[in-house]
Amino acid sequence: MSISSAISSALLGLGFNALGAQIASGNIANAQTDGYGRRELVPMSQATRHGGILRDVDPVILADRRAVDAEIGYSESLDAAITRLATLRSEGQEDRLITALGAFQNALTIAAANPSADSRLVAIGSAAESLVGEINAQASALADLRQEAESRIARDVHTLNSALAKIADLNTRVSRAQPGSEHLATLLDLRQKEVDAISALVPVKLAERDRGVIALYTSARAVLLDGRPAEIGFTETPTIAPHMSLAGGLLSGLTLNGRNISTGPGGPLSGGALAASFALRDTHLPAHQARLDALASELASRFGPGGPDATFAPGDPGLFTDLGGPASPAPQVGLSGRLRLNPLVSATSTEPWRWRAGLMATGPGEVGDASLINALAARLDARSVPADPALGAVSKDIASLGLQLSSAIDGERVGLSDKLASVRGRHAVLREMELRRGVDSDQQLQTLLTIEKSYAANAKVLQTVDDMLLRILAI
Repeated sequence: MSISSAISSALLGLGFNALGAQIASGNIANAQTDGYGRRELVPMSQATRHGGILRDVDPVILADRRAVDAEIGYSESLDAAITRLATLRSEGQEDRLITALGAFQNALTIAAANPSADSRLVAIGSAAESLVGEINAQASALADLRQEAESRIARDVHTLNSALAKIADLNTRVSRAQPGSEHLATLLDLRQKEVDAISALVPVKLAERDRGVIALYTSARAVLLDGRPAEIGFTETPTIAPHMSLAGGLLSGLTLNGRNISTGPGGPLSGGALAASFALRDTHLPAHQARLDALASELASRFGPGGPDATFAPGDPGLFTDLGGPASPAPQVGLSGRLRLNPLVSATSTEPWRWRAGLMATGPGEVGDASLINALAARLDARSVPADPALGAVSKDIASLGLQLSSAIDGERVGLSDKLASVRGRHAVLREMELRRGVDSDQQLQTLLTIEKSYAANAKVLQTVDDMLLRILAI
């Protein structure tokens, strides 16, 4: 080997070693960075289409993990909302609505034992107000959760459009990048991170195009990106009232490139966190709202005209009113938020005797007469088929109907939690497989030691050549 060949080989070796050290140290530094693909330095003769620096990821594991990301996004969104609703209903181990119903019934029982005691009659009014307040509070919680789902849809649509635009830009930059360069590997990292962000919102599938460019499709084969990014449209409603729905045209759905698309199961963008927000806004929360409205309607009808209080005339507001007016016997959307106790028997009323004599009575009547109070208590215990089909077609008392509401939420929460636990288990397995293919810090340190020895060897060659040249010059 000539001196010039030795110098050239040693310099190439030093450059190769320096790049290898840079890649290994970068792998160690980014071992926990989302979207980072482990780099490997390979001789150009063995390089893939990416050239001398190979970004090593497993596309099959990555695709499987992204599919589960969408399932987690869907399940977590539903579970978080229903768990929060269950928490708002409960105080410790007690359901506040059941507790309020029991307190109202207990106040009636205590007052019936001594109907002449105004303090006991006032206590009925206080318990009834607490019951109404609890129903109103739960209606308000449902409204808040629907509004939050609406806002979350708007944010997710913005995130989705933004990520698609970034991926389109990265596609262009990837197609222009030099194969095998660190710059290309960095662009691929950035693009993977954006695709991962989308996969939590909408399940996506990836298709390879020329020069490293990718196209994105949903599981339902809707095109999100193929050259140009799709445009997803949504119009946020500032305030959602209980009667507002997508079917009624008062809430916005989604558009894909200006065309209306389904937001329900099986829709083009179904399966991720975005679909979960629509499911909450349009299905799950309205169903709980309907049951709560039905309970409010049942209270109003049982204690209104035709009930135990004979002083009511048809058309009079009953014991429980719709914002002070008579509550319709037909199902009324949003009644639980409008339910009010008749002010004639409120806790602040100066005529508590109306609990004993009747709401529309002209006088206090016999102070020892507990017949109406007993009849009111019996009305709570009476079993009848609810007028609103949202509560089913089985005869039940008021307490059982209240328990039915609580059981519906708890049952849904348990089912969602079990499903989420299963999905998280599958995600953990796939994530472990992905990490195994990722950066092994111990292995990278060993690589650095090998590079150090190789670097020293090449440096020794240059030192030897330098010594030889000095001796030649000294002759």
